[in-house]
Amino acid sequence: MTPELTKPQAALEQLSDLNQTLEKEKVQLTSEVENYVREHVRAVHEKLQAGQDVYERDLEFIAKVRTWVMMPQELREKYKSVEEMVKSDEMNDVTSLDAYEANKRHISPKQWLDLLHVAEASGKKKEWIDKMFQFPGGGKIQVEEDLVLHNHVKVTRLPEGLSVGRDLVLRGCTGLTELPEGLKVGSYLNLAGCTGLTKLPKSLSIDGHLWLSENLNEQVKKDASKLKWKRKIKGEIIGGPKTFLSSTVNKIHNLLSFLK
Repeated sequence: MTPELTKPQAALEQLSDLNQTLEKEKVQLTSEVENYVREHVRAVHEKLQAGQDVYERDLEFIAKVRTWVMMPQELREKYKSVEEMVKSDEMNDVTSLDAYEANKRHISPKQWLDLLHVAEASGKKKEWIDKMFQFPGGGKIQVEEDLVLHNHVKVTRLPEGLSVGRDLVLRGCTGLTELPEGLKVGSYLNLAGCTGLTKLPKSLSIDGHLWLSENLNEQVKKDASKLKWKRKIKGEIIGGPKTFLSSTVNKIHNLLSFLK
């Protein structure tokens, strides 16, 4: 495949646009990023002055710099250079627009991509995200009332930092492979039919009941019992292999507390 040529004027416009972005955002560049920008800009200018062809690949660095600049500050502190950012699994497939949208909401680009995934997989438009979720800062994502995604089989993941004020209904989400660390549910969590789950996060917190079903992975049921034992689940475990399991755990826990 022949590399795509860029006209000299178009190349200069892209360089000018990058300069405007840097001035507008007023982000403190690290020395590594400054050197990265300087070296690539110089290389493009030298080509243009020598009358040589400029290709799209010569200008790919512009998009990478924009992405770095648009990232939340904590990620810019984490990735001191563009090269570090590019090599990171966390930043795979992240565009400058994704970084910008994430920064506006004080979340990471990965969290933003996960929210986009949930919206698309459940047949919602992008605007649904800001109607459903709140972003108080510090990477937190909140839903004030219920979040109902039942039978949305294309949903495979949820964003980290998520807390749901009332019920989280994931019944029949067979494509869901994991729950995010730190997930908090204010009322009940319904995982019945979530056959793709292989485990539950140790940091899961549920103020109400947990709904399971017989066809779930055995490790999910074991993890639920451990969470109940540690009082991370305040209500009952319902619909698992034995619906009396959680009450039995409670009785044992109370007996041990009495014997202390």
